[in-house]
Amino acid sequence: MTGPVILAVGSGLASAGKTWIATRLASGLAATGQRVLLVDAGTGPLRASALLKARCEHGLAAVVAGRITVQEAMVQVAEGGKGHSKGDCDFDLITAPPGDGPVASVAAGITALGLDYDRVVLDLPDGPHEDIGLRLATCADALLAVAADTPESLKACYAQIKLLRTRRPDCPVAVVANRVTGDASAARVHGALAHACTSWLGFQPVSAGSIARDGSIAGLLDLDSLFASVTAIA
Repeated sequence: MTGPVILAVGSGLASAGKTWIATRLASGLAATGQRVLLVDAGTGPLRASALLKARCEHGLAAVVAGRITVQEAMVQVAEGGKGHSKGDCDFDLITAPPGDGPVASVAAGITALGLDYDRVVLDLPDGPHEDIGLRLATCADALLAVAADTPESLKACYAQIKLLRTRRPDCPVAVVANRVTGDASAARVHGALAHACTSWLGFQPVSAGSIARDGSIAGLLDLDSLFASVTAIA
């Protein structure tokens, strides 16, 4: 198996599309026959479970605190998409809802969970300065940084990359330009982050491609280049 076992997906800013990408990654990786765990680590609304229409009553914090078992917290998500029979791309989901209290030793807990899976996808909280998000990111084998073609998104994404690389200088980082309007828009995202990371952090992140916005549906499109890049960054 190549590529990161624990992959963090973050943007540092709400509404950048990272949760959609995290759920698509989990589904796509599971469709290849891998055992996948998706961790919705947000401290606000449970976006991943809402997007997947999954009912989650327990969260990661309760698992780490020892109040419930991993099995009790998990919900299986079945997404038998086109070309797959029912169950072919199932994966497990754990959420970290607010109200479970502080998540002690959360990085160690995620690392332990990773031993039971081929891939763990972490949907990080919004905001690069949230301690729980940073602690989760530092246990990941790689970071997939999601950025849109706006100054606010680029600034927040760079801040998250900077914080992670400060604690984990060797952590591979790949950048996906999301909701772009064309090649020029994608090039601005990758170019801006590559320039900032090279100039101030001394490394250049891998380009994980781009995802276009469909003007009529406002949907996100092709993920083929994303999967190819993710499997090569670690």
